[in-house]
Amino acid sequence: MKSYAFKFVRIGFLCFMAVPLIFAKAQADVSTFWDSPANVEAIAWSPDGTLIALAGGGTPCEPQGQANYDIRIYDTTSGLLMQRLVGHTCIVTSLAWSPDGTRLVSTSMDAQVKVWAVQTSTLLFSQPTRSMSGWAVSWSPDGSRIAVSPLYSYIISVIDARTGERIAELGGGDFWDIGWSQDGTKLFATTSEAEIKIFDVNASSDLITLSLQTAQIADAEWSPDGELLAASTVEGMIYVWSTQDWSVENTITTVNSSISEIEWGVDNDELLIVDGQENIRSVNRVTGNSNLILPSREIILTLTRSPYGGRIAYGISVPPEVDISNLQLGANEDIIEQGAFTIVPNPSPERLQAITDACGLQPAADQALTAQISTQDYAGFTTQLEALPETALPPGCRADLLAVAAALSAQGE
Repeated sequence: MKSYAFKFVRIGFLCFMAVPLIFAKAQADVSTFWDSPANVEAIAWSPDGTLIALAGGGTPCEPQGQANYDIRIYDTTSGLLMQRLVGHTCIVTSLAWSPDGTRLVSTSMDAQVKVWAVQTSTLLFSQPTRSMSGWAVSWSPDGSRIAVSPLYSYIISVIDARTGERIAELGGGDFWDIGWSQDGTKLFATTSEAEIKIFDVNASSDLITLSLQTAQIADAEWSPDGELLAASTVEGMIYVWSTQDWSVENTITTVNSSISEIEWGVDNDELLIVDGQENIRSVNRVTGNSNLILPSREIILTLTRSPYGGRIAYGISVPPEVDISNLQLGANEDIIEQGAFTIVPNPSPERLQAITDACGLQPAADQALTAQISTQDYAGFTTQLEALPETALPPGCRADLLAVAAALSAQGE
């Protein structure tokens, strides 16, 4: 879950600069423009890694222009526009997939929470929020509940994911970012007072408040196994807590002055960040060592990794003459490359091996691919992978393996 309140501050500073996303096989040479047709405020990767949902808007609210605030769902391999979900009348601020990938929840500055059936593009229900704007949203791991944090309401609502009925409320702060723990028992919420509140959701009570000596928390996220919680600040600090006793495991000072986005890798060691220079970096949460993944000249307001960890999607700016609001379903990749979203690989031999191990391959295929990794024969790896039947591994895993192998091959040329 991203810190949309912090993003809102940055958007205000940029006078609502547009940040659509670009689908490309390499970094696009795109400059920053003013008055572009839309901003991408939210991006979410489907649980199986095959789809990406993105949304936002141009001006904050335009009741007669619902198409400006539609939610677009793209195939992450082909770049095809697969679905459009139309119904919000203001900027969409947050998106989250249900754990089974069949539904999507959205919040908007039109003060509505909407749950959609993705395959049919059907609105299942819409519920008003407690304030002028829905701000952040998070789906419980079992898919039964949705937490919503409206802007300036001081109340987090927990609603039934099937009916929209409000079943619990959590209070005590001016909440921004929220996120469920992996076991579904806890919820974190960052506040404008540089605090992170941890709630026992089932008991609707506070567990602990983590206070930071900082001007503002930019982002926070649970680790993949739920054993750690990481938060970034506008001063460029990363804090990592143990969720067993809430002690600080590490404090990391990054190379630049701020961190706008933070995301865990697929294990508990890697953190992906967007630093103050808009570079995407990988940070080791134990040593604090930082590696540059991708330099950027753009304003990045959104960052998300694929479920298998081999690809990263992020948002940049596009020229105002590129109008993506009129894209039709099935639009080809050439159109997408003009102004929809960028997916880049996150390559390393260790990551390629980890994804291979996670794909659930038959032992013979796993061993053959592992042998190619050990000899750094990434072209041979790709050939063997492409020879496997489609049913041999999940499509999202295949796409990650191909992307990482291709990037490693390019590095060796």
